[in-house]
Amino acid sequence: MSRLLKGSAENLSDERVMEFIDIGSKDDFAGLEKWMAVDQCAQPSERCIVQIEWRVWDLEEKLSNEQISSIVRALVAADMKGLYCAGSTTSVHKYLLVLRSRRWAGTDELEEWVFANAKNGYISFPPVLGVKPKSSREYYQLREEKIASHQQVQKEVRARRVEAGLARFASQRLTQRERSIKRNETLLQMAELSPLERLKAISLDDEHSPYYYPISLLAFPEQEWLSFPIEIKMLLIRKLQHPPRGDWRNLVNHLNELTNNRQS
Repeated sequence: MSRLLKGSAENLSDERVMEFIDIGSKDDFAGLEKWMAVDQCAQPSERCIVQIEWRVWDLEEKLSNEQISSIVRALVAADMKGLYCAGSTTSVHKYLLVLRSRRWAGTDELEEWVFANAKNGYISFPPVLGVKPKSSREYYQLREEKIASHQQVQKEVRARRVEAGLARFASQRLTQRERSIKRNETLLQMAELSPLERLKAISLDDEHSPYYYPISLLAFPEQEWLSFPIEIKMLLIRKLQHPPRGDWRNLVNHLNELTNNRQS
């Protein structure tokens, strides 16, 4: 069997680890003080309790649930007696997580004992939803309530976003419909005008670009184009700057030809 802790120091022997586990299983506080006194004589990096704190994942593969539980009890006992405190680097939570992941039956009871006896504030359970848990069961219950509350809030946010999106879509459709109705009415009115009046209306329309109207409204015979006042045709040409390719550009080119020929 491979060694529990890696290292050449005598203080890191398997016997020392098993002694610590035995102390935890018996709640042997007197034995814990002697064990800690010996451990404190070693270099900081070679202290057995430090390695037990740091090498959780190495140890958990080789130890039973009961042995891990004993390590937890011994670590908390050392904290209770002021013999050792890891502060924020404590590994008690990690050992408890191992036991919970293994679904060990005694996990809840052990957690409540840890909670009731640990002096290190980093070992006890943090506040959840503004409430300081008084037991492990209350902690996990509050955590579930927090998750459920968060999920409910997210659900309501999504529902409001969907509702706002639908309202915005409905508003856009209504606006588009109103614009479409107004445009159709305008086109019907334009179609009833004489060619010259229609050309004047489109050329003098400050609200809409000429491209707002279908080009079919300007499909006049060449003789009519020739009869229109040059000022109106020039006004239309100025409004048709940078026309798109196709019919509109062809119309502009045709108007330029008519104007140039008329001027010449």
